[in-house]
Amino acid sequence: MCKMRKKIIRELWKTAFFTGILLAITFIGFLIYKQSYINDQTITPLSWNGITPGQTSLTEALTILGKPDSIYQKNGYDVYSYVDKKGLNWHLVEIWAKKNGFKTTIRGILRSIPYLENPEINTLDQLVLFYRQPQKVTWTFFRTTRYLIWTNIGIAVMADADIRYRSWDTFLVDNILIFEPMSLEQFLQTQWPSTDWEDQNLYSGGDSPDTLSEDPYDWKHMPTPIP
Repeated sequence: MCKMRKKIIRELWKTAFFTGILLAITFIGFLIYKQSYINDQTITPLSWNGITPGQTSLTEALTILGKPDSIYQKNGYDVYSYVDKKGLNWHLVEIWAKKNGFKTTIRGILRSIPYLENPEINTLDQLVLFYRQPQKVTWTFFRTTRYLIWTNIGIAVMADADIRYRSWDTFLVDNILIFEPMSLEQFLQTQWPSTDWEDQNLYSGGDSPDTLSEDPYDWKHMPTPIP
């Protein structure tokens, strides 16, 4: 009887030991998967016309886009501006270049005012369906527009915000900025060279309140994924 009890106890310990190992392996696998998912969501940079901020060199970008209409410097960036260039689908495109070691790379791409026939994303519901709720919504220089910022993905947009008379699919996107994924704090502290967004309180905490709140969007009733 005593031997039988010892055998049962040994079997129970074996079962508990192997169960513990299995749980540990499962937990470690979950952590690896979770970290991989987070990395996929936060580190993979966006591209436009084959240009990826933080990776594409200035030389490569100019080869793709051609000769700019103007070049100027601001806040440590070299800004290459294209105005109503055929094939770009935006009235203004700027690429922001900065030296990184021995290589000058593109750090940001700003697209402003899409053409009506623009095949790219130009309504807010399309962006929200894809990226979901942004990390930050803040004031712009117009009462009925807001900046929506996804810094973990590397995109910020300026869009309409007057939800009293508008629906998600009619919020037009006026500006799109793509950049290297970073923390929200890093983004807010960066002095971007944007000619459209300069001194508009995007980086200084907002302006005077108006009839619309800083974040007027109804995220509880945001667009649902297309079936």
